[in-house]
This record gives sequence, C-alpha cells and structure tokens, in this order.
Amino acid sequence: MGAFTCFLHPERNLLDRPVQTPCPHCGLPFGFPLDFPPAAVGKFKIDVNWKPRRGLYGVAYRAAKQNFPYQILKITPKALYEAFDKNWGEEVALHAQLSAELPDVIVPMIDAFDEVIEFPLPTGALRIDCYVQVLTFVDGELLQEHLPGGNQKPSGKTVAQIAIDLLALVGALDQKNIFHNDLHGQNVIVERLAPNLRRLDAIDGSIRVRAIDLGCARSKTGSRSDEAYGTGDLTYVATYLRLMSKEAVNADTLEAGRDSNVLLAVREVADVISGQPEKHRMGEVTTYQRLISTAYRAASTEWKPWSTPLQLGNLDDYYNAQTLHSWHVPELIVAVDPKHESLLARPGPVVLAGMRGCGKTMLLRSLDFHARAHRRIAERETAQDVLTRLESDTYVALFASATKLMERPDEAQASLDNRLARLFIAYCRASVRAMLHLEDIKNQSIVPHVNTGEWRELLARAVPGTPGTNAPLTLDELEHYFEHALLIALSSQDKSAGLNMRASEAFEALARLIRKSVPDWQHKVVYFLLDDVSSRYITPDDVQRLMSVFIFQSEVCAFKLSTEKQSELFDFANSAKSRKSLGRDYELLDLGEDLYEMMQGRETESVKFISNVLLRRGARMHEAKYQVKPQVVLSDCSLVRIAKEIVRTEGRKAEDRIVYAGFTAMVQCCVGDIGDIIKLYENMLRSVEGRRASR
Repeated sequence: MGAFTCFLHPERNLLDRPVQTPCPHCGLPFGFPLDFPPAAVGKFKIDVNWKPRRGLYGVAYRAAKQNFPYQILKITPKALYEAFDKNWGEEVALHAQLSAELPDVIVPMIDAFDEVIEFPLPTGALRIDCYVQVLTFVDGELLQEHLPGGNQKPSGKTVAQIAIDLLALVGALDQKNIFHNDLHGQNVIVERLAPNLRRLDAIDGSIRVRAIDLGCARSKTGSRSDEAYGTGDLTYVATYLRLMSKEAVNADTLEAGRDSNVLLAVREVADVISGQPEKHRMGEVTTYQRLISTAYRAASTEWKPWSTPLQLGNLDDYYNAQTLHSWHVPELIVAVDPKHESLLARPGPVVLAGMRGCGKTMLLRSLDFHARAHRRIAERETAQDVLTRLESDTYVALFASATKLMERPDEAQASLDNRLARLFIAYCRASVRAMLHLEDIKNQSIVPHVNTGEWRELLARAVPGTPGTNAPLTLDELEHYFEHALLIALSSQDKSAGLNMRASEAFEALARLIRKSVPDWQHKVVYFLLDDVSSRYITPDDVQRLMSVFIFQSEVCAFKLSTEKQSELFDFANSAKSRKSLGRDYELLDLGEDLYEMMQGRETESVKFISNVLLRRGARMHEAKYQVKPQVVLSDCSLVRIAKEIVRTEGRKAEDRIVYAGFTAMVQCCVGDIGDIIKLYENMLRSVEGRRASR
C-alpha cells in the first residue's frame, strides 16, 4: 500500500492504494511505469534488469549513455507541476545547489531536462511530456527496507549509524535554513559503500544515509507557521528511530544485551524528539548524535561512561538537560538558590514546578547518584572527598524521564499499568548502573552483596512475561538484562501487559532490594527522580492520574517529580479526585517562580547568575573567547544609564539614536528560559565573527 498519483491525471488521484489499482479516469494502474518502462529517455538507455522505483509523483529508473556509468533518471509528468502549482525550475536549482554544497547527505544532481517519453503499453504506445532529473547512481537500499516489513534486518550498530546520519541530514539542511518536509522512506537511501570508500570515523563505516529527493523542500522565513511546518523533519526521524530499534530487538536471547544499550539510546533520542517537536531547536542534533555514539562506545569497551570529560561543541549544547548525563550536571549547573537542593532532598514526595527552560531537569538531576558521585576536578576534589559526600547523603537517588510514559504515534494506546511497567524496568536499570558507578569509585567489587536472582525474581513478579534466564549474571550482565527487558517492553505490541502490583508496592519492593544489595545504602531512603510529568508527553488527565500514583508515603522511598507549571498542575493541587493535599502528602518547590523573581530583582544578582551560567559552559569549550567574562566581551552598562542615553538622543534622526546596551540589557531579555539566553549569546558571538570575516 502507498499513496500514488496517476501519470495522466495527477490532480485527480492522490489515493492510498496499491500501485496495481486502476485510475478511475483512464483505467491505467498507478504503477504502469513500473511494468512498462520506456526503452530509452533521450540518449539514455533504460536498464531493464534494475527494478524501478515508484514514488508519490514520479518514477526512478537506472539508465546509462553508451560507455558511461549508470545514473538514475527521476521522471515526473509536467502535468503534475501544473496541477499542484509546483515550480520545476526552482526545485531543480535548489537540488543542484544543495547537492553540490552537501554531497555527503544529498545524492548529487548531474543534469535536468524535459522530454516526451514513450511508455510501451499493450494497448499501444503512450507518450507523456515529462521532466527528467539525472542523479548519481547510489548502490544501496531505500530506508523503508530497513523498517518493519522491509527486506533488511539491521543490527544495533547499523541502526545507530542510520540514526546519526538521519540527524546529520536534518541538521545540515537546517544550517542552510531549509526544511525537507518529505523525508519518507522512499526519499532516503542507505548507501552501501565500497571497501575503499568506507568511513573511518563512523560506527558502521560501510553505509551512509543520503536524501534522493528535495521536491517538497523549501526555505525558512523565520515565521511561526514555518517553524510548525518544518517539524515534520524531526517527526519523520523520531518515527524511523523507534521503528528501527524495534525491528532490531531480539527477544529470544540475552546476547543481544550489548546492542541493547545502543538501541535504548536511539529510543531515548526518539522519545525526546517526539515530545512536541515544534519546541525543539534544530541545533540539538549534534547532541543527539553524541548520545548515540557515546552509548555505542560504552557498549563496545570496558571504560565507564562517567569517567569521560564533558566537551561542548557549541555553547548551547545540552541546553535541554534531558540529553545531559547526570554525571556531567555538576560541571554545568548554577544554582538559582543554594537552598533548592536541600529543599528538594527533604523526606517525602516533592513536586518541582516551573516554566520550560528554568532549569528543573538540571536541579532534579543534581540529586541523582551519578551527579553526587561525580568527582569535581575544578574544585580539586579527591576520591575520598567523593566518598565522604556519598556517606553523608541520607538518600540514594535514581533518575528517569517521563518519556518512558508517553504515548507514541506508532503504537496502540497503552494502559497506565503498561506505562508504569516501562518505568519500573527503567529504574531497575538505573539501580544497577548506580551500583556499577559505586563499584568503580570504591575500586572494589560489590557483587558478593548483589543477589542477581532476587532482582530477576522481582522483575518477574512485577512485570510478568519479561525474558528470564537461570544463568548466574555479573553486575554488567544484569544491567544488560534490564536494558534488554526495557527494549522489549518499549517494543511490545501487547499493550495489556503491565505492572502486576500496585505502584506503591512495586517501587517500595524495589527500594528495599536496592538497600539490601549495597551495604553503603542499607539505611538510606531511595528517591525516584521522575522528570517532566507534563502534557509534553502525556495528556493532562494522565498527568493528574500519575501524580496521584507517585505521591505516596513510605519510610524507604519517595518520588521527586518535575512538571511544567501549567493548568494541569493547578487542577491537580485543587482536585478533590486526587485526594492529595499540598503540605501534607507532598511539598511544592516552584523553581520557575524563584528564577523569575531573581531575574526581576536586583540587577547585580541576575547579571552574576547569567554570567556564571555562560562561563560554566565556556569552560568546556576550546576557544578562549568563551572563557572571557561576557561583560567584557559585550561591554556593559546599567539599565539606568541606558535609559538616560535614550532620553539624551530623543529628537535625533533614527540612525543617530542607536544605543548599544551591552550584557546587562541582554540578561533582561530572560523571562525564565535560560536556554534562550545561552542561544542568544552564542548567536551574538557568531554574528561578531561573521562581520570580522567579511571585512
């Protein structure tokens, strides 16, 4: 099945039908160009041994001129361009320009012309006036062949490389201010590279992903409507990442565990992108690529990921802290108020609220065990300093994202228990990863205290149907076991399966097993950190339901939830159905309000805060300009002085009234989204560099 137009009546036929379906107007099947290809197009002879490909509007053949290599001819009826008011000249010019500038992500165009083409139908020759694009022939399979139902069964390694290349494609077009708008599986090819052309810096150097059609691409204008129109590129990528990772899951063997870490990273990137993609800045694609490649290296070597230093390629890398590993949070976080961490860490459930971009995820992650166990080199901490801090903590905290709870377009509606099961497995995996980190810090094995059989038994009781194994497991193998179980839960079509216990009982049982497994944690409270329980991922009704589920009283564990301060939070706090009382059942920490008050308060405090945010990030950059105080880079003056200067220039010509305001004025642009300020400062630095280069 697929959508196709008739070559003779494109304006009347855009139907979701097989290519064999006859057009109701002319009686010809939509796929007749596949069954009756022309013998020649101009000077090109069609290769009848190569299976042609039918697209929405046209058809592609492999062909060659005498003694020349094969090339691809993309043929589209002229009538289509007239029917849909499409501009052939602009489309060809854009493809030629972009393929010349971005040959690694777009198949190059060689030539373009128009031709009356003869199709040899049994009823007689049919001549159609067509446009023809000549493209470089690329050996490989269309992306759709790597999706469910296709003839390719990609490994975790191949999935990771395709994911990275798709992100590179979208990112490269974004740098040219272009939306592709039609990244379906027949418009993208997974190229098979010859041995002498293999990419040495790639995870799977034998393949490369490139776009083969730019028929729907258009330039951005910067309007809000264009931003919404362009979110389709990220939506396509997110869908492919989910489908490919699902296809690569092998539910029958634990040996797939090595791939599981990579596939989970691919899924996590897809889930982050899927959460209201119109709110994502395209510059994040390099961060997503890094997450996948890091996961692959971590699964392929013995080094521990928390030991790798943080490097930023751009100042706004990881501005979305969902993509930042917790062990790197201490290197970037700047506290709005030093008291916030202790307030969040107090016993019992806490809801951390605030508008998007106020730093909720960073603050929540700062409690995560990996953040607490991070050795702060800049502060000259020793390994003993880290152990002392961990010993003084009254809690051990584990982080997960609400993306595990979200509904996905490619799946049937999941039950609440099904989504809770995903989350339970995610926390099991997080528990073992924290144990591995502790083992690494102490430089001694904690495996003698961890009964891996008990962990598998708890999972079997809580989530029936998860894969089992009787073989003894090391701690590393137990982590891979949970990764594999999580992938299966995310990929399963059985939406009736789910958590087989009350949520409070299941998470209490998990907390008790965590405390039992690690002597250092025997008397600590387990905090389950759950980020972004908001309508970005789930419906407002489900936000209230899940908050009610996660807010319960226990002596061994508690949930710390973050959410955007939206109407559903207000409704929850005032709903009789929730039966949860603020101050009695849970505490509320409104980070967004505190940030806003600080930014609107004393000028010196807000300037110092934003300056520290930028300098923290700048310390992870290679270029010296990022280590200089922003006040020095941009110069500065007070708001009072700016106001006086504006008054002084009143009455002058417009060109004489320009007042450069400096860093303090830029800081005042921040109304609560710190990421916007980071992006603005980065753009200002690039703008200055661009002007210098043009002189």
